[in-house]
Amino acid sequence: MGSTPLEVFWVGVADVEELAWIFLGDEEKGYLSMLGWAYLDDSADAKQERVFVAADFLAPPRVWTPLRREWKKHLKVHNIDYFRATHCRSVRGQFHFLRERLPSLEEAKTAAREIRRDVESLIQSSGIQGFGLGVNLEHFREVAAMPEAHDNPNWNPDYYDVGFQMIIGRIADILVRIQAGTGEHHVAGFVCDESPKSRKIENSYHRFKKKHPDLAEHMRGISHLDDKINPPLQMADLMADVAREMVTEWLDLGDPSKQASCPLPGSVMEVKIWDRDGMIKQVKGEISPIV
Repeated sequence: MGSTPLEVFWVGVADVEELAWIFLGDEEKGYLSMLGWAYLDDSADAKQERVFVAADFLAPPRVWTPLRREWKKHLKVHNIDYFRATHCRSVRGQFHFLRERLPSLEEAKTAAREIRRDVESLIQSSGIQGFGLGVNLEHFREVAAMPEAHDNPNWNPDYYDVGFQMIIGRIADILVRIQAGTGEHHVAGFVCDESPKSRKIENSYHRFKKKHPDLAEHMRGISHLDDKINPPLQMADLMADVAREMVTEWLDLGDPSKQASCPLPGSVMEVKIWDRDGMIKQVKGEISPIV
């Protein structure tokens, strides 16, 4: 894939053996091939002016199966059919009943945050690991306006496509690292929500796979499911929101040497940001193009 100039401002795990343990678990290490599932989603600020984030949670089936059941149980306790981060934050949709039940909007928001903390605790106890890729939209527009970027085969003018290609590529790269460190070949299947955007994510997946055959052998297809009835996609939605919060906080800090706080410590493997320096290197062809 080439060196991708992404600023890492939160890294939870860096060691290959730890990667392998998180992905497989002790009872499955030593198998020559295992399948994991990465559930994808995205988030952005309300006007899509500052940040766009593509994110996912990755885990093997042995983790997802019981977690699905527990997720549904936790939501049922709170009288919620499905979780969506924007509904939780605005106390709309599945969370609107809190406005009717409680005397003030602030109390309703507090109750919604408590529900979110409950499902976050479930994620933290599960072993799934999250990844996020943030695009600095201000920098993206600046570079896109440069004459050197126009009609440049190295430059992709669609930040949505870039974000998902990068996050998909990151998962494949991690599986390559596990293979290099353990000799075990593992693959990941990718799942995104059924929506008008799902075809675009699928196209990003196939373009990336075609351009990077060395990583493609670790990519086992992409499918679309209804997030309202599939808890892992609801978790991916939460991971995208967490990554957006982290990227936004990091930009607000204005100091590259500082780390953003992580709302899900232990469950976020890494969040990266693609900024002006990386974009200019892309235009110059110093790294593998994402087009």
